[in-house]
Amino acid sequence: MNILKNIKGFYELSLMEWKGVVSSIIFLGGCNFRCIYCHNYDMAFNPKDIPSKDLDDILNNLDNRKGWVDGVVISGGEPTIYGEELIDFLLIFKKRGLKTKIYTNGYNYDVIEKIVDKKIVDEISMDIKHIPGKYEEIIKVKLPELEDRILASINILKRAKINKEFRLTAVKGVHSLEDIKKISELISPEKIILQNVTNDCVRDAYKELITPFTDEEIKCFEKKIEVDHGY
Repeated sequence: MNILKNIKGFYELSLMEWKGVVSSIIFLGGCNFRCIYCHNYDMAFNPKDIPSKDLDDILNNLDNRKGWVDGVVISGGEPTIYGEELIDFLLIFKKRGLKTKIYTNGYNYDVIEKIVDKKIVDEISMDIKHIPGKYEEIIKVKLPELEDRILASINILKRAKINKEFRLTAVKGVHSLEDIKKISELISPEKIILQNVTNDCVRDAYKELITPFTDEEIKCFEKKIEVDHGY
């Protein structure tokens, strides 16, 4: 794989993607999961169909915004599928004095550990898909040592001296309150960030599996988790 040939998207300026950090977002194509609610599935599953962005153009854009943009978020797809290439990629931005953040599904715990150990990332956001034993309901693929790898990544991030966040996209009929409580226990003392699923951009084959909770239900889950964990 070649990370430079798989830069599939660039968003110049975001005030929402990273709390307290004005950032640009780079999207890398390809993913090892096939999540039923994926809202970016062309980039994840069919990256060859999307024209690639030129890194030099992105760097010129960032240089022109020096003093305005504080950091770069690497999203996807799944950035860690590029292994050692991702480390070199992050270094490009760190050498320019920019903060770095990545989104990850947590499968490639070894890549996450190297990035943390080399101190080339300022924040990692990990998407938790489900409780152990139910992951394949969401990702729709069979991968070796799947849940052991996910648990390894959780433990690496819990120990890491960086900003981290754990997110769960909640799907009605797939995730229960008990599931959410178990996930909260796994990541404790970190707090789970609940995101309500949306049908927007979901593949037709999976639309019938996707039912959002009501806003009131999500708020109720959040309150119960806060009570249980004393947040």
